[in-house]
Amino acid sequence: MAGAEARAQTPLGQPSLDEAKVQIWCATARYVYEDAGRPNLKRTLRCGGSLPDLAASLRPDSLRIYSLLYQPIESKGKIYKGLKDTPARLGVLTKAIVAKLRASPARQRDPARLARLQVLEKRLTDYVQTGLPPGNGRDDEAPDADTTARAATGPAEAAEAAGQVALGGRAASAAPAEPLLNRVFAPLALILSMLSLVLFAVLRASMGRELRQLRRLASLAP
Repeated sequence: MAGAEARAQTPLGQPSLDEAKVQIWCATARYVYEDAGRPNLKRTLRCGGSLPDLAASLRPDSLRIYSLLYQPIESKGKIYKGLKDTPARLGVLTKAIVAKLRASPARQRDPARLARLQVLEKRLTDYVQTGLPPGNGRDDEAPDADTTARAATGPAEAAEAAGQVALGGRAASAAPAEPLLNRVFAPLALILSMLSLVLFAVLRASMGRELRQLRRLASLAP
């Protein structure tokens, strides 16, 4: 309770280090969810609590933001080594996040996605400078999200790809199977068509013989 009261009493524009990290990581997660076409996941974020609360809300998401983006940057804390003041730490955090996101070749080939990433970068940079919340990520929404890269090309991109693969698997399993009647009657129809051709040939030959016999009889008539 005391921690919550302390957070509530923090003046606007003067967030603590942990409060600022929460805002930066929340904006980043919202950006990834929008960019991956999964805006519904934003409801799972705990952006009003502590940094551990937010990290816990990132763990179960299907895009694996925690394991592929948050943990490599934040959990180890190597990027903050030698930095003492809050603006410097937040600045290096922002640069590390944007660098990870920009490392995706798929994103580099998509001007719209790069432009959206630049919007996020500006928001985070402005937040570091002003302390005002960076927004909820709706303006960063993309018309299309290319999620084909692997973890080696960018943690966030690999997370997006994992979410899309899972969706594709469910869609494929839901596709209707080929009707049983089609598999049974297709060969039967072929057999019947071949049989009709044979019968037609036999009938034609029989009619030809009858016509020749009638001609012979007609020629013998007085």
